[in-house]
Amino acid sequence: MIPTGYIFISLSCVLWGLLGPVAELLYRSGFNASDVVFFRLFGVFLIGFIPLLKDLRYLYSKKLIYPLLLFALFTIIEWFSFFTSVKLNGIFISVLLLYTAPFFIVIFAKYIFKEKLNKWLIFCVFLGFCGMILLFITSYNSKSIIPGITMIFGLVSGVSYAINSIFGKFFSNRILPFKLTLYRFSTATMIYLPLVSHNIFFRRYTFSNMLEIFYLIFFPGILAYFLFYYGLSRVEISKAAVFTFIEPLVGSIAAIVFFKESIGYKFFGALFILLGILGILLNPLFSSKKNKVIN
Repeated sequence: MIPTGYIFISLSCVLWGLLGPVAELLYRSGFNASDVVFFRLFGVFLIGFIPLLKDLRYLYSKKLIYPLLLFALFTIIEWFSFFTSVKLNGIFISVLLLYTAPFFIVIFAKYIFKEKLNKWLIFCVFLGFCGMILLFITSYNSKSIIPGITMIFGLVSGVSYAINSIFGKFFSNRILPFKLTLYRFSTATMIYLPLVSHNIFFRRYTFSNMLEIFYLIFFPGILAYFLFYYGLSRVEISKAAVFTFIEPLVGSIAAIVFFKESIGYKFFGALFILLGILGILLNPLFSSKKNKVIN
């Protein structure tokens, strides 16, 4: 039976996988990366800042306020870097660079949480990365505006993603998932609000824009983070890292369906990603069989 933690993490990754395509739709309507980051934050802030203010004394007494501030800061860095990369160079390359994160997560998990890593887990991560490389090769956008800067933004988003996953694991056993989502977004909004142009409050929004913004606020915002933190509290972060490969897979499918991109050799990239995820699911089975043989 598949542990429920893996199911919740997989569902959150599906919701996050549509971030790039939704951001692309907003860009085509004249929005920029700063606007998209603000939309992701502000909707949750409206319902989360009161619980945050109410619980500030508790967070401070438990010495959680400073980790929360860092968590919020790296949230802004991750999202701004990723959405800027999407703006400069499109979805696929940006997603590839963002999902260098599992490599950093594996390193952090080993030295911070003392999690044991076996060769099979490393092989599964390698399979997933090979899948992303294939997606990258078959989807490369030769019209990249400034490839060097895009690479920097993309890699920063990947490192920040890994750091945020570590923070998520740190908080998962200390704060309830829903409250953690409210605290994180509300704190990040208060940090980010002074940097946002006031024009965002006075521009015209179409019905499509409102739907896209609602998706950014609710599905990859409130719902996905709740599912992810709930799942993290039940599985090791090094194993959960492999499931993040679902996100570029979903992003690729969305780009094919909504932006009419050809499938071609992208199928093989998707296959490698699925094999990596299947491998991590089978890891406990292989481990139990190995123990029986040894016994």
